[in-house]
Amino acid sequence: MKRIKLFALMALALCCLLCGCQFARESAGAENPDRLVGVSLRADIWGEPDGVDGDGNPYWNAPQDAPDDGEEPIGPYAFYIAQEEDGVGFRCDAWPGETRASINVTDEGTEYRVEATAYVCDERLFGENSYNSVMLSGIYQRPDGTLYAADGNGISGLIGGYTLTLSEETSLQNGGEGKKDRVEIVAHIERTDRLVAARVLAFDSAHALLSETELDLSLDEIRVDAPFGAAYLLLEREIVDADGAPGVARQAADLPVDPDSAPFTLYVPGEDGFARLVEVRISQR
Repeated sequence: MKRIKLFALMALALCCLLCGCQFARESAGAENPDRLVGVSLRADIWGEPDGVDGDGNPYWNAPQDAPDDGEEPIGPYAFYIAQEEDGVGFRCDAWPGETRASINVTDEGTEYRVEATAYVCDERLFGENSYNSVMLSGIYQRPDGTLYAADGNGISGLIGGYTLTLSEETSLQNGGEGKKDRVEIVAHIERTDRLVAARVLAFDSAHALLSETELDLSLDEIRVDAPFGAAYLLLEREIVDADGAPGVARQAADLPVDPDSAPFTLYVPGEDGFARLVEVRISQR
C-alpha cells in the first residue's frame, strides 16, 4: 500500500533558508516537453498517523484512488506564469501573502522570475507535536496548455520558515540559436502569530488617548478615521503564539499625511491556517 511519510524538517528547513533547495528539470527535449511555470500551495490536515516506521517517522496510508504518477491537484493557492492573449502574464490564485514577478529580456534569452511569500499563522501546522503540514509544489504546463502540480515538499514540525527554489533552463529553437529561456520560482513560508483581535488607538502629542477603534477582521481592507489632534497611532493585536499561548503585540506609527498610505498590515488567519494580508489605512477627520 502506498504510504505518505511526514518528517520534522528542522535541519532541512535550515539548509533551505541558507542556500535554497534547487531542482533542475530538462524541458527542451521531446522526452519531457512540460514547462515549469509556477508554484502551488496547500495545507494538509492529517489527523493522527496510521503508524510509525522503523526510523520513528509517522506515516499515513494514501487513499485507494490517490494518483501515483507524480502529479497532484493545484492549489487551492497558486502563483504562476500564464499565457495571455496579448502575451505572457502572471496569475495569482488567492495566494495568502505577497507575490512578485519579473521578466528580463537580454541578448542571451529571457528570464522569468516568480517569487511568493505565504504566511502560516496556525499552531496546528507549525507546532511542536503537529502531524499536519504545508505542501509546496512546482506547477508545470503541458504542450496542450493544461497545468498540473508535481509531487511537492511537505513542511512540518516546529520551524519558523522555509524556502523552496525551482529553476529550469530551455534552449530556444527555430532561429533562437544560442539563446535560452530561464524560469526561476522562489517560494517562502513564514510563520506568524495567529491574530485573534486588533484595535487602533490614537494619541495626541501629550500622549493622551483620543480614540480606540476595534478592527473588523472580516474585511479585505480596513479604514480607520483618526480624530482631529491625533499625533500618532498604536496598533494593538491580541495573538496566539506557536505554543498556543495568548499575548498582546503593539506597533506604533506616526499619523500619515497621505490618506492612501497604510501604516499597518494585519495577517488575518483563515480556516486552513494560512493568513491573508489586510492593510489598515488611516484618514483624519
